[in-house]
Amino acid sequence: APRGVLKIGIDRHAARRAMLEPYGLAETLPPQAWREFEKLAFERQAEHNAEGSRAAWEKAIEAGAPRAPVDYQMGLFARASGDTAQARRDFEQALEEQPPAPGAGKELALMALADGRNADARARLANYLEATGPDPDTLASLAVVETNLGNEAAAVAAVESARALVGETWRRAELEAQIYARAGNAASTVSALRPLEGQGRLNRYALRADP
Repeated sequence: APRGVLKIGIDRHAARRAMLEPYGLAETLPPQAWREFEKLAFERQAEHNAEGSRAAWEKAIEAGAPRAPVDYQMGLFARASGDTAQARRDFEQALEEQPPAPGAGKELALMALADGRNADARARLANYLEATGPDPDTLASLAVVETNLGNEAAAVAAVESARALVGETWRRAELEAQIYARAGNAASTVSALRPLEGQGRLNRYALRADP
């Protein structure tokens, strides 16, 4: 990445987001016939069988599964598999459905951030926050975007909002340290980490991970 420009690595977290995404299929409807196809789709994904998983998801839709969450799940798997073009199509389709899957908008925002399209990323993150409300991870990503765009005040505001949503003091310090590290601000990173060292909570793996 060009010097001074922040990027976030994201593919390795796709599986985690799939499990945490509030629009996951398991939460949308009572048990239905399409659940068997859903189960089959996840099994094919675990086997890294892209064609088989997509075929199973399509059968789930034919059996009555809501389209937007299916598109979202297919997009997550495509992105984790390195097929960003297909992932983008799936996420965009998930947003066009009624009701949409807002999580797809966040994924598109993170893809835009990874590509250096910061203005697009900011717009998509703003739409996601409007649809779902604030959360620390999204606000942290917004802080990175604002930093890339040179909007220091907006970046600081996003960081402060993210910290306010995190209950534990040590987690707030860890979150702030991650963002400073990506900004190349070594002095502020060290300053943010000092409370963690004193409490024995310094997690260097978490510091390297995405906010």
